[in-house]
Amino acid sequence: MRSHDTVIAALAEVGAYAGRSHRELQEISRVSTVLRVEGGTVLATAGHSGHDFVIVLEGVATVENDGRVVATLGAGDHFGEIAMLDNGPRTATVRAATAMTLAVIGRPEFDDLLDHSPALVKALLTGLVRRVRGTDAIAV
Repeated sequence: MRSHDTVIAALAEVGAYAGRSHRELQEISRVSTVLRVEGGTVLATAGHSGHDFVIVLEGVATVENDGRVVATLGAGDHFGEIAMLDNGPRTATVRAATAMTLAVIGRPEFDDLLDHSPALVKALLTGLVRRVRGTDAIAV
């Protein structure tokens, strides 16, 4: 299976991307680079600049803040959007807990997707809202 087919097939089955049109998934796949990493690989480091957006296709990663694991990411989850959206530093460290397959999207392609892909914008907003709700001490 070609890497673009891998991205489309994986996204069609998981998370906020499930149920999106084949065209939308093709657009995300077209600008993605499939990357395979071993467990233990640091994928993002808190405080460092971020230059890519990453969608987990297979495997598990941990999100660490101040040395504590604060979240676990699996197929369909993504990270890197905060640094991409505000050009600020990474807000957490992400480490592969297992071998992983990732779809990596660079800054120019990410910006282009935001301009042309409502599916990606909705997935990003949904993910950000879930994170904010998860850290909000007051239930509204």
